Amino acid sequence: MNAQTPSLSALVAVPVACVLFFSLFTLLYQFPAFRRQSEDIAIDQAITAAQLLAASLIGEEDQMLERGSLNPDLLQRIEQVRRQGQILRLRLYSPRGEVVHSSQSGELGRINRDPYFQEIVIGHKAAAAQAGRGHPSLEGQYYPAEIIEAYVPVVRQGRLLGVLEIYYNAAPQGQRRRSLFGFSAAVLAFASAVLLAAAGLSASNVRRRLRERQATAPDLE
Repeated sequence: MNAQTPSLSALVAVPVACVLFFSLFTLLYQFPAFRRQSEDIAIDQAITAAQLLAASLIGEEDQMLERGSLNPDLLQRIEQVRRQGQILRLRLYSPRGEVVHSSQSGELGRINRDPYFQEIVIGHKAAAAQAGRGHPSLEGQYYPAEIIEAYVPVVRQGRLLGVLEIYYNAAPQGQRRRSLFGFSAAVLAFASAVLLAAAGLSASNVRRRLRERQATAPDLE
């Protein structure tokens, strides 16, 4: 019996160790990596949507985005695209950071002097960040839904005409991601329970057979 004890313990310990390792690896590495990847995809989609809108703002002339100089027909088309797509909010800034158009009332004339905005103006590079569900926006605000705040400079021939800001609705992607996480976690928990139950059953069968063999050993003598 003593000689069989180590093998019996290993029969239980090895599956338990494998289940724990795989579960921790999935929860601590695979799930976070997948979440980061899906968030990066949402950010890329937001930047692409903003860049397409920014491209429509560039006309035949190098006209700065200033209050009173924007084409009403163009702004109407932009608002139609915003309502039809995943864009929750839209702002247009002049090169000096003044809001010259906004989908929200009461924002015209506001100046954005934040350092991140100045970096966009100076570098002519797009910027985006996840916001909502515990993540503050670049403006330091919190929103109940998942959004991507994206800024795209409107540039023609190296000259900055203005900056476009959108709040891209990332809630559908977030909901699908959480549903997938929940389903994957349920499958992982079920598979772990089955493996542990199988290991326990195997150990119980081995223990029972050892007891039966030990009980019948005197009769064989």
